Amino acid sequence: MKHKVIGKVVSGNSKVATNVTVFGEKNEEEKIENVNELFRIIKSGDGKIAEIIKKVPKNWIESRDEGGHTLTHWLAKRGDVHLLELVIDHGAPIDEASSDDVGMHPLHWACTEGRLGCARLLAKRGADLDARDLQGCTPLIIASQWGQADMVAFLIKMGATAQILDKNKDSALHWASYKGNLEIVGLLHHLGLPLDEPDAYGQTPLHLAALCGNLNVCEYLLLDLRFPVPLEPLDKNKKSPKDLALEKGHKKLAYFLDAQRPLCQQSLWTFIKHRLTFKACIYWLLGESNPDGMRWPLLIMIFNKLLAHFFYFFYFLPFFYETPLLPINTEQNLNISVNESQKRRLVPAILHAMNFLTQSLAWICFICAWQLDPGTLDKNSVHGALRRAYDKYFDRLVTGEMPPNKKVNAPPPVKNIVLCHSCHIQRPLRAKHCRVRRKCVMAFDHYCPYVGNAVGLYNYRFFYGYCLFFTLSALQWQYVATIYLYYHGTDYSLLSAMGWVALFILFGLAMVIYHTQLVYNNLTTNEHLNVHRYDYLHDPNNPLKFFNPYDKGFCSNLIDRFFPPALEQHPLIHQISAYIDDTPDPSFLLASAPSSSNYLNKKKEDDDPSSLPLLP
Repeated sequence: MKHKVIGKVVSGNSKVATNVTVFGEKNEEEKIENVNELFRIIKSGDGKIAEIIKKVPKNWIESRDEGGHTLTHWLAKRGDVHLLELVIDHGAPIDEASSDDVGMHPLHWACTEGRLGCARLLAKRGADLDARDLQGCTPLIIASQWGQADMVAFLIKMGATAQILDKNKDSALHWASYKGNLEIVGLLHHLGLPLDEPDAYGQTPLHLAALCGNLNVCEYLLLDLRFPVPLEPLDKNKKSPKDLALEKGHKKLAYFLDAQRPLCQQSLWTFIKHRLTFKACIYWLLGESNPDGMRWPLLIMIFNKLLAHFFYFFYFLPFFYETPLLPINTEQNLNISVNESQKRRLVPAILHAMNFLTQSLAWICFICAWQLDPGTLDKNSVHGALRRAYDKYFDRLVTGEMPPNKKVNAPPPVKNIVLCHSCHIQRPLRAKHCRVRRKCVMAFDHYCPYVGNAVGLYNYRFFYGYCLFFTLSALQWQYVATIYLYYHGTDYSLLSAMGWVALFILFGLAMVIYHTQLVYNNLTTNEHLNVHRYDYLHDPNNPLKFFNPYDKGFCSNLIDRFFPPALEQHPLIHQISAYIDDTPDPSFLLASAPSSSNYLNKKKEDDDPSSLPLLP
């Protein structure tokens, strides 16, 4: 019988190799001749690993590779729960540190990759949740370093000590701040860790975030909390977070920290520097610490409307209704006057009335889109149901409970539930965390700097109305301005204004056409631009094919976008509320949003924040 020999390496001092023969699918033999081959197969995933493990000698299961790692280490890193359980049942060590210069335990390795199933098995079999490596790092600290939010929550719920410090007296929260893992910082804060605890160098999480230029973490610590952390704590070298930021060249972050001082603590020069100088004004127009919140587009839109009103009331109306109209460059008509009825027919009164109406509607829609709540979600939304769902998720991490994916009456089931660690809620489908408003917004479309607000569930209709009526009023204004120039002659100030307004007419037409298509298909801008991120927008039977579960025909789509229900009655939120309060079939929980830690990594690339993976 032909057989395949995979190497022949003699382990230890023995000169005789031990052969383990495993038959493949085609009756082909695989000979594993020593423990090094076993480790190679485990690492690469080649061969029938389960059959190999059942046949190898026990001393191989208990052995280590050349780096001092056990089979348990490698299987915990791979995330294969069944094989990990198999080698443990065959005598593999559960909680032995590696013999290299790091000294990590298998649970540490599981934490680096976010292998929740393996971590749950190791904890069940008696692994020490507070085991330390040679640097004094516990699995909780390792999970924080690697940005594994689910693992952090799991370890704390399982009883890991969150206050343990490494050799430098840094906790998991210090490491999360240092690494810029905003979701970990928010989660640890929610789970009760103090945000102003100093490490061995007297540095708080704010120090470490400023040291590494992690503006998002600094904003969370100073802007998002009900009780912000102290702004200027001093470390053992008598340095504040601002001092560390300046030392590392993070001038933007240092400016942000300096601007957070209360007015009563600012000197006159500091107040002038941050409020009244030309540089401060430019910085304010550009959105200060968040470029997405730039304010100059909003001021430009207000200027456009005021400019149009100025020409209309001080140029057009007096000219058409107070002076005779004579065609220019027509000598034979120099002595011919045009009576009042002729003037009115040139620009009918109905056109003036329509312009007044469209301008008024544009102002109303603009103010509503600017000032109305777009549909923000927080811990108190829907009587606290979203916060209770957030907490319930962590309880399920311990047991590994996973809702069934059958009997789904909601949109097609997807893989993950999405949590927001800044708002500490379970985020419904179609919602997204707005980085400018610093809140989650239901049916988030986009943040529009031209109206100075996020566009979401409640103000989308006013945003669309503003785009429509602004464009119509601008077109009417251009028509009246053209007639004015024909009879009045060249006016360079008016020509300049017409060219300026024409640019915004083109922009407005593009916006109206684009958003009409979105309304027709019941999509948001966020979904349209980021369709690859959201599993619910893909056909369950063909993940590469686009599928929109919310497209119910034009009339239904129009009602859904322009006449939305209250948050408590919104189907996507009501499902979460009903599950938490009445505990029905939890299958709808699968109809949540895209990926978890993978989703977070994508979000980091696009600078968007904070979600969790579902159970492995």
